Amino acid sequence: MKIDDRTVGNLKQPFIIAELSGNHCGSLEEAKRMVKKAKECGADAIKLQSFKPDTITFNSSNSYFLLEKGITLHSAYEKFATPYEWYPEIFSLSKEVGIICFSSPFDEGAVDVLEQFESPAYKIASFELGHFPLVERIIKTGKPIIASVGMAQLDEIEDFMNLIRKHRYESKVALLKCTSVYPAPFDELNLRVLTELMKKYDIPIGFSDHSSGIEAAVGSVALGAAIIEKHFTLDKNNGGADSFMSLEPVEFAAMVAACNNVYKAVGSVRWGPTQSELASLKFKRSIFVVKDIKKGEIFTEEHIKVIRPGNGIHPKLFNTIIGKISLEDIDEGTPLSLRMIDQF
Repeated sequence: MKIDDRTVGNLKQPFIIAELSGNHCGSLEEAKRMVKKAKECGADAIKLQSFKPDTITFNSSNSYFLLEKGITLHSAYEKFATPYEWYPEIFSLSKEVGIICFSSPFDEGAVDVLEQFESPAYKIASFELGHFPLVERIIKTGKPIIASVGMAQLDEIEDFMNLIRKHRYESKVALLKCTSVYPAPFDELNLRVLTELMKKYDIPIGFSDHSSGIEAAVGSVALGAAIIEKHFTLDKNNGGADSFMSLEPVEFAAMVAACNNVYKAVGSVRWGPTQSELASLKFKRSIFVVKDIKKGEIFTEEHIKVIRPGNGIHPKLFNTIIGKISLEDIDEGTPLSLRMIDQF
């Protein structure tokens, strides 16, 4: 599928997304620095989260709406939301520096807002996979959808895909394996799910990585992940929503480089020497004459030997040559060829 001018697919170079989340800590200038730095680190896209506290939760302090530290959900979302008033500058800056900017909307109204800025794609967060009114609103835009499937049973994923099929939208959908814990333990990432999703669905499959470090993201590319999403921060200690488990610029740049190198290393199925290996062919063994032999003489083990370089005939013919007659005078150090041997 196409996101802006970038083709995203299972055999393509991984499409790497820097998730800004609320790691801007309420500062537009910090958000703008993150956009620029994500581009410098090699990210293909930055992703926002689009919601208002009143549309994602309810302003209440009863036990259902309290977090562990006694903070209400409403106040937490209020603190870490990316104000819509920032969007003109963020989208404009993204175009200026040459990085794709899109978002995860959490309600239909957020889609309406994002459409004003020509968001080239939409992300469905794991927690919203079953939010079908939201999905259908995005489908109406005609834009690509990247959907995380963290926590989802296979039947829930199939329900989502049935909705996509109903609207004949398969060509514009990608799925991301995800473990929705922050940070996610390595032994709960289950990257093998990636290959199962690839078998089941003929669409781009990727990985939304909530683990610490870069190993899981890089490993997922070896398994064929077409998309990598990773949370990004300028400082793990800045108090941002997810900064503590996000990658700082040096780490993110290392992840991008490693993912791209692993993608190149996976390559394709082919046999024989690569272009770079052609110069090494001379170091293969072959049959050489190691003792002068006259025309009409019989080849013995004293006359020929399997050695480097590879200019002579294949070593598999060694025993066949023994006992054959030489058709010419051959000096020692000469690579043996079939034209020199009788009955070949």
